[in-house]
Amino acid sequence: MSTRHNIDGQGNYELAKTEINRQQRKFGAIVADQILPQLTNNDIHWIYNKPIPPQIADQIVNLFFNEVLAYIYSICIDKDLTDFFAENNKLYQLVILKDALCAERLELINVPSESLQRLYALENDGHKYVVFWKTSLSITYHTSFQMIL
Repeated sequence: MSTRHNIDGQGNYELAKTEINRQQRKFGAIVADQILPQLTNNDIHWIYNKPIPPQIADQIVNLFFNEVLAYIYSICIDKDLTDFFAENNKLYQLVILKDALCAERLELINVPSESLQRLYALENDGHKYVVFWKTSLSITYHTSFQMIL
């Protein structure tokens, strides 16, 4: 029997991992080599693996407080998590936060993919930007945490 049709779990796992990695590389190449250049040619800037342009930083902070914050909650995973159970088919993001004394703590943020759109279109001075909602989380959540200490 070939590995492809082998029912043993390890063979299937390796096959799936190899295929998923191949598809992710292919998708990444399509995004980087075809989609992003075409968007840029049309003055649409997809904020993807690059710094947030300062001219839209305030809009992203507003997006977080007005559209994202109501749907997220965090769970401190440095504590005993006897009552936490990660739900199947739900997404979570791990963040590392520092308090005023620079003590770090880990928080698990639920990703409310069923309640929020993944991408947001922003505009500033005639230029168009596309951002993932989690971009607002990455630049705002740490600041919010510091404000409540």
